[in-house]
Amino acid sequence: MLGSVYWKTLWEHRVPLLWWAGGAMSLTGFLVAVFPSISAEADLQAVIDALPAQMLALFGVDPATFQTAAGYLQAQLYSFAAPILLVTLGIRMGARATAGEEQAGTIDLLLANPISRDRLTLGKLLAMVTLIGLVVLGIAAVLLAGNELAGLGLRVAGIVGANLGLLLVSLLFGALAAALGAWLGRPGMAGGITAGLAVAAFLTDGFAPLVDGLEVAQRASPFSWYQAGQPLLAGPTGHHLLLAAWVAVFVVATLAGFRGRDLAVERRLAPAPRWRAHGRRQRVRLPVLLCTVSGKTLWERRAAGWWWAGGLMALAGITVALWPTVERGQDAFGAVIASMPPELLALLGFSDPQVLLTPAGFISSRVYTGVGLILVLALAIGMGSGAVAGEEASGTMDLLLANPISRDRLVLEKYLAMATMVAAVATGVLAVLVAGDLILDLGLSAGAIVAATVGLALIALLFGGLALAAGAATGRPGVAMGVAGGAAAGAYVLNGVGAIVAPLTAARRLSPFFWYLGDATPLASGPSAWLLLLALVAAVFPVLAVTLFRRRSIAR
Repeated sequence: MLGSVYWKTLWEHRVPLLWWAGGAMSLTGFLVAVFPSISAEADLQAVIDALPAQMLALFGVDPATFQTAAGYLQAQLYSFAAPILLVTLGIRMGARATAGEEQAGTIDLLLANPISRDRLTLGKLLAMVTLIGLVVLGIAAVLLAGNELAGLGLRVAGIVGANLGLLLVSLLFGALAAALGAWLGRPGMAGGITAGLAVAAFLTDGFAPLVDGLEVAQRASPFSWYQAGQPLLAGPTGHHLLLAAWVAVFVVATLAGFRGRDLAVERRLAPAPRWRAHGRRQRVRLPVLLCTVSGKTLWERRAAGWWWAGGLMALAGITVALWPTVERGQDAFGAVIASMPPELLALLGFSDPQVLLTPAGFISSRVYTGVGLILVLALAIGMGSGAVAGEEASGTMDLLLANPISRDRLVLEKYLAMATMVAAVATGVLAVLVAGDLILDLGLSAGAIVAATVGLALIALLFGGLALAAGAATGRPGVAMGVAGGAAAGAYVLNGVGAIVAPLTAARRLSPFFWYLGDATPLASGPSAWLLLLALVAAVFPVLAVTLFRRRSIAR
């Protein structure tokens, strides 16, 4: 498995692949299992027809097909959950394809082997295609099985078309991240810029029906090409060729960028002194942030941090701005909610569905329990899994420990950097919501906004800290990410299932998501004693990480 860059990359990602594929297949299986209750709801179609078309488009609902398997899965799986999951995987792999090796200072060791730069780049990109393809193949396999068992009535060509589009849109953003990484040599900046563009494209496509002037921008969104022509009904479409063409463009850009880059690894690890014209050496002044491990980590991720914060603030701002439109269609929207199975809404974190008809519930559904929650968890788990294990896997841990710094301090400073980044992003969201409340008079209390934002940061730090501890124990960032991501998914499902399955009601209180969400949405509940428990448990994991890393041998 280690005889080529391609096989080595696949081997390194074998454990994360199980978690990504398992999560995607479980989600798909759950949605397939719920479909019979949706299709059997006799009054649902009449209610959907009464809703404004623009509002339905916001949630990816086609009123003509929602109660069919194709329309339901398009809205619930292919318009939201699956693209977010797979695009995140693509961006992560693409950003680190060459830039990750370069930042770690191991690219020269890799190129010391009899391998060209083009072959190295293509091996990394081909591994990305394979891993994303395997996850997509898992989704398709579940749909094919569900097609027979649940009587979905989907055409095989439609399943192929929808999943081909999902693969291509994920590869497009993954290849873009790889191209930026090849030109910039900085995986954090490459991933941050690409994630920001992906969020902007996703929001543009979703909100275009509601916001005048976005129709033109929507045509340039890859998410619009991905869904054009209803591939789940029609099979592969011409827009898939457009997605494939852009993937090819970014692959060529990646090859060109890495082929001509001066890697200068020695200057990265030990910057050379600057010399004045008259021959005297000039003292090198490093940025203040580079004087500590936490500061250096933040400095390396400064560009990515701006994109993460900007994307989440944009999500919060657009959601707040849309509330007046939702309020005008409140009667029809309420009828749709009333017609949906309460078990399904409870599983998604809404034990009281009527709260969705309030500003607190609507904003929470997007920012605190939906896309916003996923993004903040991805930020924290990504930083936590790479904090210690990333340095160790790249072979730079011994260089870092050669400095006068203890292992305990190293781990704690890495955690501090993650906490600072999460706090900065959460503060940006808080500022947007406070401003939106003042401008639109949403009726949100300052205490509820602060409590919800603190809870969002704490739930992210809890699972980010778990990733840090798992990485400190194993030295493998893939395992750390898999453990934390799997634990987060399991805890979320436990909280949802516990709300609808009586035997699990007591066990539900063990889920950190219950401490965060409770029986109401975050903006509706205000400060709670459960947040204190969330903070206490979150504080356990950095201490555990210190203990695990203190005596572990990092010999390679």
